[in-house]
Amino acid sequence: MLVRGEMSLISHRQILLYLFLSLSPVVYCQDQAIISGKLTGSDQQPIFLANVAILGTGTGTVTAEDGTFILEVPAGKEFTLIFSCLGY
Repeated sequence: MLVRGEMSLISHRQILLYLFLSLSPVVYCQDQAIISGKLTGSDQQPIFLANVAILGTGTGTVTAEDGTFILEVPAGKEFTLIFSCLGY
């Protein structure tokens, strides 16, 4: 009987740990917003592989072949996006 009680206690702890860890990303995700856009040149052609970054952070992405990008940004905070691209 004692072994059964210990197993039950361990199972409850595992369940609580699982719930805590699985709900943590939900709390984290609430602090983020998503910005998406399309980067084009003056001729309205998409700019491929341009860098899109948040100034002062290591957060960034690159544009896709059609010039589109998606970037997670801090929700409710002001920030500056930096666009850069090397040409030939």
